[in-house]
Amino acid sequence: MATEEVDPRFADLDAWQLSSAMEAMWEGQLAAIAAIGPALPSITGATEAAKGALGDHGRIIYVGAGTSGRVAVQDGAELMHTLA
Repeated sequence: MATEEVDPRFADLDAWQLSSAMEAMWEGQLAAIAAIGPALPSITGATEAAKGALGDHGRIIYVGAGTSGRVAVQDGAELMHTLA
C-alpha cells in the first residue's frame, strides 16, 4: 500500500487560490475517512487481539524517537498509567 507518495495534483498547491486549496485539503480528509470503512473488520480484530494480550494488567512499551517518540508521549497522555 502506497501511503507516502507525492500526489501530482498538489504540485503547485502554493499557487492555488486559498479557497481551492482548502477545499482540496477537506476532500483529502474525506477520502481518508472513507478509506477506514473497509478496514474496520481488521482494526476491530487488532483491537480485540490487543485487549486479549494486555488484559487488565498488561503493559505497552515504546522504543523510538522522532515521530514514534511523539506518538508514545501522546499515548501516555491518553492511556492509564502503569503502577509497576
